[in-house]
Amino acid sequence: MTQDTTLSAEDWQGIANSAGLGLANGYNLWAHYTDTLARLAAAEAALVHAHGSFSVTAPAATTITTPGTFYKAAGATTAGDLVGFTSTDNRLTYSGTADVCAHIVTNMSVTCANNAQLLEFAVYKNGAQLLPSLMKQRLGTGTDIQIVTIHADCDLVTGDFLEVWCTNATTSAAITLQYAYMYAMGLTNC
Repeated sequence: MTQDTTLSAEDWQGIANSAGLGLANGYNLWAHYTDTLARLAAAEAALVHAHGSFSVTAPAATTITTPGTFYKAAGATTAGDLVGFTSTDNRLTYSGTADVCAHIVTNMSVTCANNAQLLEFAVYKNGAQLLPSLMKQRLGTGTDIQIVTIHADCDLVTGDFLEVWCTNATTSAAITLQYAYMYAMGLTNC
């Protein structure tokens, strides 16, 4: 024989009263409990962490017209896994509905044809540099391939976008991202 463990609204009221919760007569603890569960389930569904990535699949030289001025990095990109993000042309765009704070990671292998060049890289949000993301790398010879890694954090709302920008602080010699990968994860409740 199995025991029925389903509790009625009256059972829940009796439990609440015996526990000394002092609930007013007519308060339906069961309805409150089931409503709370429904709201928690909806909140949990909304907390799926938004994340997105892209990688450079066809390197191209980024033209540096003015040394020290940042330009959006050139090169064709391919989207990776996208949840709450879209990706086109070296850009991750947040498409989620909840405001989030995001952690961004970018790894790059970079080259420049000239010797003794000071190169700078940063993550840009909506066309503005995220200052803590600025990284510098000196290339000794034009045949060097250097690695640059950037970590950054920022708040995102629907429509905000992230990009990799670069500059040559030494000359107008072009910069090429031979390989690059950007990943952003949106975190709620930051």
